[in-house]
Amino acid sequence: MVREFSRLFTRIFGVFFLTLSFSLRAEPQVMIDSANALYEKGEFAASAKLYQQVADEGYQSLQLFFNLGNAYFKQEKIGLSILNYHRALRMDRRDADTRFNMEMAKAKIRDKVIADPDPWFKRVTEQFLSLTSSSSWAWFGLFSLALGLVFWILLMSNRISFFVGLWGLIFSLLLLAVGLLSSFGKNQLDQRVQGVLLVSQVAVKSAPSERGEDMFVIHEGIFMEVIEYYQGWVKIRLQNNNVGWIPESTFEAI
Repeated sequence: MVREFSRLFTRIFGVFFLTLSFSLRAEPQVMIDSANALYEKGEFAASAKLYQQVADEGYQSLQLFFNLGNAYFKQEKIGLSILNYHRALRMDRRDADTRFNMEMAKAKIRDKVIADPDPWFKRVTEQFLSLTSSSSWAWFGLFSLALGLVFWILLMSNRISFFVGLWGLIFSLLLLAVGLLSSFGKNQLDQRVQGVLLVSQVAVKSAPSERGEDMFVIHEGIFMEVIEYYQGWVKIRLQNNNVGWIPESTFEAI
């Protein structure tokens, strides 16, 4: 009797947790479908509110950020649209639709910042690292160590010549060095904070204070890299390498 009750109890709880898990997965999609329907009706503010609610609850997908960017773009909220296109591209940098819509939104920015060109090697390296993950470089490092260990064992057991074993060890060490450097570079990219200005305009200060000198003015939608946070202010760098301070409340990190 006790055993049968235990089995019944286990089955009931199994069904309960399975149903709960399914409902938690299904709920964001239901809200996204509702937002899609509102967007198709031209109710862009209402659709953006639903998309944003899903995003604020932690759900992430390329399509969600793409649709949210479109909904904000239709309302002429250029900063928020560009912010979400950037978030979509972090899911897939090669998505053609997002890149096209991003360019349309950027065309409406008042500031025409000409980026200082980076060295070609830096551009290629960053593009390559952006397509990889930290875990992949961890596996690459383990593979390099294992390969070096195999060559060492074969060399010590005289199963390969000294010349082959030596070059095998050197090759393994080179692979390990590449893995370590790439892992470091990937971590640096992942830790980099970038953002978009969301207010119509703001004066960039020479210091983190209202008493700081106004150096130049930037407008909604402009892209920036965050260098430092300090007591409600952020030190930013634009793509043309201009640097200054703005209130933290005026931008949002990607």
